[in-house]
Amino acid sequence: MNTMDREQTPDYLEHYALNSAPFSSQPDERFFYAGAALMQRLDLLTHLTQFGEALVVVTGPEGSGKTTLLNHFTDYANDAWLLCRGSATDLDRLPALLAECLGCEENDDPQAMLAAWRDAGDDSQLLVLLIDEAGRLTPEQLESLSLLLGDPAGSQVRVILFGDEKLEETVNRARSAQMLHQNVQSLEVPRLSEEETAAYLMYRLAVAGYSGESPFTPTEVRAICKAGDGRPDAINRLADQALREHVARQRGHRAGAGGRRRAGVAPWAAGIAVAALVAALVWQMFGAGPERPGTAGTRELPLPLPEPTPAEAPASPQPAQPLPVETEPESEPAGEAAPPALTTAPTAPSPEDTGTEPAEPAAPGSPSAAPAGTGPAPVAETPPPPAVAETPSTPPAVTAPPAAPAGTMPAAAVVEPVTAPPAALAPHGEDWLRARTADHFTLQLLGSRSEQSVRDYIRRYHLDPTKLAVYKGRFKGGDWYVLLYGDFADKQAALKARDGLPAGVRAARPWPRSFGAVQKYLRQG
Repeated sequence: MNTMDREQTPDYLEHYALNSAPFSSQPDERFFYAGAALMQRLDLLTHLTQFGEALVVVTGPEGSGKTTLLNHFTDYANDAWLLCRGSATDLDRLPALLAECLGCEENDDPQAMLAAWRDAGDDSQLLVLLIDEAGRLTPEQLESLSLLLGDPAGSQVRVILFGDEKLEETVNRARSAQMLHQNVQSLEVPRLSEEETAAYLMYRLAVAGYSGESPFTPTEVRAICKAGDGRPDAINRLADQALREHVARQRGHRAGAGGRRRAGVAPWAAGIAVAALVAALVWQMFGAGPERPGTAGTRELPLPLPEPTPAEAPASPQPAQPLPVETEPESEPAGEAAPPALTTAPTAPSPEDTGTEPAEPAAPGSPSAAPAGTGPAPVAETPPPPAVAETPSTPPAVTAPPAAPAGTMPAAAVVEPVTAPPAALAPHGEDWLRARTADHFTLQLLGSRSEQSVRDYIRRYHLDPTKLAVYKGRFKGGDWYVLLYGDFADKQAALKARDGLPAGVRAARPWPRSFGAVQKYLRQG
């Protein structure tokens, strides 16, 4: 289904009582889905802008939601930031773009324009250049941005590029040619998981006025997520197609049901027709008629009919077979006793383990098997029961207790006392940060509005709390939690330690930060 087909009013709107098309290809801010992964990227992008490197690259294939992320980043931005939004084509006229954003006269020297802006304003304000469709940039345009950031006034400038995979290739080429002089932070627009896809579909339906259970089956959600690679645009297209097919099938089903009812007014007539056809075939094959040449000596025989099959007599009852005994696991979780009503007979070691011939099984109703080492158990007079499937033998080191005599209750399970685990360690706080050597470095991992998000991040990547520190600052009128990792003698040691972090943490490109800068921030706060 192409885009033009999707822009036509879907025929399922009336069927599902929707007031607008929930899966249109046209951007609509009403349908923005703030999933957990996307909001984490938004938090991280905000954090990188305020505290991180000057150049940030956000990548994702077409239809992954880059422009949507950019739109909400501008809505979420700090009021103290001066946002300057453009596209790749605007960089051909960079002085004009800066003059428009800074509110000054255009100058052929962008560095001079930045210096004038810095001198006339607050040195704590940031100029944030947001470049959409940055996959069209050339290495030369990236170099001009790098030179702009390398100017003394460039310390108050941040550049965020939004583009597809071509942007990554351009950045790599410019870096190889030494046309970039700054570290680059890279982020990827997250894909929707299967669970997020289900929530995303229901969210858009609800915004469009739908109420009720999901019209998509779990199998359909799984297929939509997989075929769409977790990308919103492809998911919208597939969901739109699925709803159209739902309505078409239901209409076809109703039409087919009506046709079947009309054709079935007189089912006995069809039965008579079939019987007549069978009779005609029998008459042609076996009926009387003039003798044909070559058939002398033959005679007619009646058509043999099968004798009715007598009802099967009930099978004679078989002697009761003892059921196979299921053995318990070798060990049970501490503190969980087996239910008293369920008891199992002990399992003897296998012949392979003992090196002896297996003893003959005791007959049903005998008291119990003789303990090991006391000789073979007496053979009962009654015939042994039919052989049953052997149960897996337990290791020789595990000896099951003897079965309790019939009529007695089993003894309560003895549970070994369990030592409570030590209390969970917490990351260091501000006192620890103030005590660090000012010229040492740490790695900044994350910034978030939610303290719980920081805890979840630590737990997700199994980070060692003894190497972490968290401090609380303020951002856009609310709390802002910053997560730091390690204490390193210099910047190179911090960068080397970064390579040993989990892959998911490394993907966010943690950056070195001196404890002196952290301590200065804490004093100002």
